[in-house]
Amino acid sequence: MYVTEMTFSEIPYRAGHLASRFLRRIINAAERRVLGTLTRVETHEPVMALTFDDGPHPVYTPQLLEILDENNAKATFFMLGAAAERHPRLVKQVAAAGHTIGNHSYDHPSFPLIPGRERRKQIRKCDR
Repeated sequence: MYVTEMTFSEIPYRAGHLASRFLRRIINAAERRVLGTLTRVETHEPVMALTFDDGPHPVYTPQLLEILDENNAKATFFMLGAAAERHPRLVKQVAAAGHTIGNHSYDHPSFPLIPGRERRKQIRKCDR
């Protein structure tokens, strides 16, 4: 739609919408730079991502796997290294079901509050 086709009342809305999208992109870039994390992905497709954090959990992870299987859905399980060490069978079960496993650090410290060296240590320890 060209500006000449808009009513005068639509112009502030359209300008605000464009400014809002621009501001969102700046905030997203700042989050990635400051926090070092991917917080969202813009797509042109109507998709949804299912993610579960802080597992695996001996009660809830099997329940989630059952629900996902019943609905032919896949998810990403962001696991804590400490929990994965306690429940290696569940880690294998999640992977065998075709879900993605993500690294959610070893024991979940607040990354903005710890130095980069400790962050890298958390990620490497969780990977092991």
